[in-house]
Amino acid sequence: MRALVATALGEPEAVLTVRDLPSPVPGPGRVRLQVEAAACNLPDVLMCRGVYVLRPEVPFTPGLEAVGVVQAPGWSARPSSPTVPWPRRCCRALGAQETIDYRQGGFAGGEVQSVRASHVLMRNYSVVGLYMGAYSVTAPGRELVGQVHAEIVRLYMDGRIQAVIDRVVGLEDVPVALADLGGRRTTGKVVVRP
Repeated sequence: MRALVATALGEPEAVLTVRDLPSPVPGPGRVRLQVEAAACNLPDVLMCRGVYVLRPEVPFTPGLEAVGVVQAPGWSARPSSPTVPWPRRCCRALGAQETIDYRQGGFAGGEVQSVRASHVLMRNYSVVGLYMGAYSVTAPGRELVGQVHAEIVRLYMDGRIQAVIDRVVGLEDVPVALADLGGRRTTGKVVVRP
């Protein structure tokens, strides 16, 4: 099996290499997936740098989003949601009424921000955090994520929403694509076709 492996912590271009690894044997509740497509995400960049909330030990394979065919189910494994065909076109004019330039700061801008409690109190506003990974640890959380995912799939299949694809890259080009994503030189998803 070919895999992209972070051999140290640092910038993706410096620490990621493609390696041939033995195919894993899935444990209980897990599956081995033949990946047909995956996506690059900001957490992948932050994990490579060692600054994401999840800090896997080196060596590790980054990646939070993939679609493919189950090759080997583990004990009691079951599919959690339907697969969706990847969009083939990039739509850059989606008709948004409001936009936010994520390059101007905030966690989506690449830096984890701190908030002064006195500022929150004196300006009379609320701060709410959302960590999607927390939903994966409880049955109600997984059910909620499954419901939201099913609704997104329905909207996509009905043609009411479209995906914006910046580019499609091979496994060898992921380090550069992650550097571009981390440097805010992408618009939309970067799709990986291994």
